[in-house]
Amino acid sequence: MSDVHLVQASAGAATAPEPAATRPPSVGFPGMLLLLTAIGPTSFQIFLPSLPSIGRDFGVAPGVAQLALSLSMLGIAVATLVYGRLADRFGRRPMLLAGMGLLLTGSLICMLAPTIEVLIAGRIVQAAGGASGMVVGRAIVLDVYGQARSARVLASLLAAMMIAPMLATPIGGFLNDQIGWRANFAVLAVLGAGMLAALWFKLPETRGERGASPPHLFADYAELLRSRAFAGFALQGACAMAAFIAFTTGAPYVLTARGLSATEIGLWFTAISVGFAAGSLLASRLPDGLSLGVRARTGSALALAAAVAALLLTSGSDWPTIALVGPVMMLAFATGITMPASQAGAIGAVPALSGTASGLSGFGGTLVAAAATQVVGVLSNGGSYTVTIAMVALSAVALAAALFVARERPRPA
Repeated sequence: MSDVHLVQASAGAATAPEPAATRPPSVGFPGMLLLLTAIGPTSFQIFLPSLPSIGRDFGVAPGVAQLALSLSMLGIAVATLVYGRLADRFGRRPMLLAGMGLLLTGSLICMLAPTIEVLIAGRIVQAAGGASGMVVGRAIVLDVYGQARSARVLASLLAAMMIAPMLATPIGGFLNDQIGWRANFAVLAVLGAGMLAALWFKLPETRGERGASPPHLFADYAELLRSRAFAGFALQGACAMAAFIAFTTGAPYVLTARGLSATEIGLWFTAISVGFAAGSLLASRLPDGLSLGVRARTGSALALAAAVAALLLTSGSDWPTIALVGPVMMLAFATGITMPASQAGAIGAVPALSGTASGLSGFGGTLVAAAATQVVGVLSNGGSYTVTIAMVALSAVALAAALFVARERPRPA
């Protein structure tokens, strides 16, 4: 790949040279990155169709069952800060091994949970572990491929990694209907054990230099937040993904109220995931002259239009499922376009702090998603208004953040 347009950090932010790739990746390295980034979303998606069943089994209201999502997102938020900072200081490999160990442990707790409280606790542990792949994986992309190639590599990775959650949702619905929701967590425990073994034997350390001086955590955070590029891209990415998650967490209740089974819900989710994967694939093929800011603004505008369409098409009492799913497929497509740009822009705003930037942007994004998830869950009454209004509001903020991003300049490869 040749150049991509990269953002210019705001005035006052330190500018560091782009870190060079540490070594050429091995033949299996892209596959390792795929597994690392896919296992977290897979653990999230596979049990979404089971949320109504979990609530019924434990005899709790939908808002309580929704805590298995929203509180686990808070666990992810805290974990992203820890992983990003410690991955910069101690290296990528130790953080990934610890994370996969947590994912395995949390999956086993969920599988055996006797109460909703234990299940929620297990989900927090599981989600915190899965976050390691997403946070540290993005930093590894910058380590290995360099900043000039990171946007395209991230786009290709996002397109490929959507295959796993795409399959996970209908599989989770099928397992729920045929065996029970606990089977989903048994599958995740097996995946976690396999991933832990693969990392132990196959993953090299990619961080070229490790921090030798005492960490200046808050100074580094302040430097990132002073960067208009980091703040704009991080907020845009957070709200764009939260709009998508608002649908995925609220839709099971809406579609269940309309008579769909968990298996049917999973199949509709697969169609939506195709839209996300298609957007990510398109992003990986966009011309190098199209800057990160233009990609973020264009995708955000398209997502807002799709969210408004979903709100209008489901405003009556009698509407077909495609009236909701169709616009959401377009929103997912737009999100697939914007996310690689927002991730590359955020983690590359201050290249010397790529791991910390990945963690901080992930922290903010997860907080926004957690808030959206819980609000949608608590206010959901089986109707679509809560979901679609949340999608519109979050998409509007994402577009505003994309417009906020500072000047851009081309950066040589």
